[in-house]
Amino acid sequence: MLVSIQLQTTAVPRETLTSIVETIAATLKLPYVATEAQARNCRIRFAISEDEQPLRLILTVADDGRGLPAQFQAGVGLISMRERAEELGGTFEVGSNQGKGTRIIAALPFAAEG
Repeated sequence: MLVSIQLQTTAVPRETLTSIVETIAATLKLPYVATEAQARNCRIRFAISEDEQPLRLILTVADDGRGLPAQFQAGVGLISMRERAEELGGTFEVGSNQGKGTRIIAALPFAAEG
């Protein structure tokens, strides 16, 4: 499986974003994406919403796998991710087109140091 990571911001030092990327990437279920979702590609995008205040870290994970079934019910993993995002004052969305992959977007409040 090919995994591509994209960092998009000028508001935050690259070193800070790199540590965020490493922390979040370590928690992603990439083996699940490859085996269960039958994805060949996974795109991970980290961006800072520089045009709104407060700043928000936007994490998007999208794959080209089989997508979620029509009668899908979120399991512990997705429920935990949603709860954690909401605890941090953010939002969490899951979208899927059957046969065309799944996309998860988490938007979290972000305070740049400096």
